[in-house]
Amino acid sequence: IFLLFILGIISWLFTTYLFPWKILGNSLDFIQFPWRLLIVATSFLIFSYIIYIKLLDNIKIKRYSYIVILFFSIIGILLYSVEYGVRKNQYTKIKEYEIGTGEYLPYKTDVELLDKEDPKPISNNKDIVISYVKEGTTIKLNYENNLEKDTYIEVPLFNYLGYSSKGAKIVNGDNNKIRLLLDSSKKGNIVVKYKGTKVQKISYIVSSITLVGLVVYIIIEKRKENGIS
Repeated sequence: IFLLFILGIISWLFTTYLFPWKILGNSLDFIQFPWRLLIVATSFLIFSYIIYIKLLDNIKIKRYSYIVILFFSIIGILLYSVEYGVRKNQYTKIKEYEIGTGEYLPYKTDVELLDKEDPKPISNNKDIVISYVKEGTTIKLNYENNLEKDTYIEVPLFNYLGYSSKGAKIVNGDNNKIRLLLDSSKKGNIVVKYKGTKVQKISYIVSSITLVGLVVYIIIEKRKENGIS
């Protein structure tokens, strides 16, 4: 209970003005919006509160505990929470198009060019023949008549971290589009697909293990309560 409570309080402090954002903002600007950590704080604090209240025998104290918890939670959020985020409060330097009105576009993307760009795959090889199918963030592409060296094809997808391709190398193209570098093959097939980053994959594994562990723990505790070894 104590550990959950401490972790919850620490997470909550990260979302408030009580945390020294003016000093550490540049080092922690990747968080962008500290209030996101309220999800973490709420999760830890709710579990610690529930366990604590369950251990209480006095019904009146339990009722008052709920009221006190609710009161201080609301007051704390209203008085101390960072309203807009680290960048909005100028604790860090904002980069154009990185967040907000740029809709999470890659850094230095020229928004004015987006409406003028061809929504189809393009190439520096005028003789190459391209056919493709786009399904969400996946593009399946066929090309023929590639008779030149250093041919590339740019597809209508932004080069976000996590994209991979089968049949060509991905590099950053014009206006942060995905550029596919072809080999010397005259024809071939390419599949460009978003598979996620290493951090995302690790987080899925950790979340899955945590969920399984929690279920197993609950089952074991219930068996103990029922006298089943």
